[in-house]
Amino acid sequence: MALALAVGLGMLLAGGIARPVEHLSRAAIRIQRGRMDREVSLQRRDELGKLADAMERMRRVILERDEQLRLMLAQVAH
Repeated sequence: MALALAVGLGMLLAGGIARPVEHLSRAAIRIQRGRMDREVSLQRRDELGKLADAMERMRRVILERDEQLRLMLAQVAH
């Protein structure tokens, strides 16, 4: 009985961590591939939420840098 309870609780806790980590992993792969159209969002107040917030800030900085480069190249081309 105790073993079944421990296994069930372990699976519940693992699922609560595995799903958000998988979500962040997919977001990182999208950013790596240059697909910046989707916001990185994870509504949590723990370390995983902080990581998601940091990834979103990173995504925005990359988008801003890319826009600045595009504008600079457009000016150079003229």
